[in-house]
Amino acid sequence: ITQAISAYQVKIKDELIKKSREAMMASVQIYNNPNVTFKAESFITLAIIGWTYLLHAYYILMQDLELNLALLNSL
Repeated sequence: ITQAISAYQVKIKDELIKKSREAMMASVQIYNNPNVTFKAESFITLAIIGWTYLLHAYYILMQDLELNLALLNSL
C-alpha cells in the first residue's frame, strides 16, 4: 500500500513541479510582452501561483520522507 501511495505522490509532485515551472515562465513572458497593460499585476499573480505549486510539491516530498522514516523506525 505504501508503495502505491508513494508512486501516486511522486506523480503528483512531478505534475506540481511542471505546473510551477510553467506558471513562472508564463509570468515572465507576460511581463516582457509590450502589448500587455497589467504587467505587474499579472506577473505577481502567476509568480505566486508558481511558488504555491512548488511549495505543495515540497510538502508532498517531505510527507513522503517522513512516512519512509516512520516505516524504517518501526522495523
